[in-house]
Amino acid sequence: MRNFLTTLLLSTGVPMLLGGDEFGRTQDGNNNAYCQDNEISWFNWMWQPWQSDLKVFVSNVIALRKEHSAFRQSYFFDGEPLHTGGPKDLAWLSTDGADLNVSQWQDPQCHSLAMFLAGETYAAELAGIDASGDGASAGATDTAFLVLIHAGTTPAIFTLPGAPYGAHYQCVVDTFTGRSTPAEQQNAAADTVTLQPRSMMVLRAWDGHDHSS
Repeated sequence: MRNFLTTLLLSTGVPMLLGGDEFGRTQDGNNNAYCQDNEISWFNWMWQPWQSDLKVFVSNVIALRKEHSAFRQSYFFDGEPLHTGGPKDLAWLSTDGADLNVSQWQDPQCHSLAMFLAGETYAAELAGIDASGDGASAGATDTAFLVLIHAGTTPAIFTLPGAPYGAHYQCVVDTFTGRSTPAEQQNAAADTVTLQPRSMMVLRAWDGHDHSS
């Protein structure tokens, strides 16, 4: 549940949650329960502890999205740097921290990858658009993020990428443990991070000069 919710809430576009998703209301898998006047469509407010924990997790991930325009881009990504020497606006990386190559993209056994969001926006004036109301004003920058995704059934080791992506990383979301607040520990580029089976991590990244939160 945490994987699906994190993937949705941190994706570009408008996330749409069904009421009750935030505390694990499943409708027993029924996605068309509008005409079911029974336990399938009712809301049960007698939560188990895990449901209360899930609601807190979802609230924190929503807050992360609202705080950072990196997750609310209003343009198409080009996969190219927005300035000389900078990182790509959106990069797909392998577990060794290098760009995914064609063979890895096409490998059906490749169950692990990373997504880097530079947090930078295109100069809105180029399109004659003032996007300040969306937290993405012309030339604005936000914290960069690295999202680690692992769909395999055994743990996977990721090497954190270095320049031009980041020099330091801090975990802010871990779907395996349920973490949804910044960790005290920070990792340096080239450090390794182990993801447990079928889990995700979101790490805040910076280059050593930008310490924005």
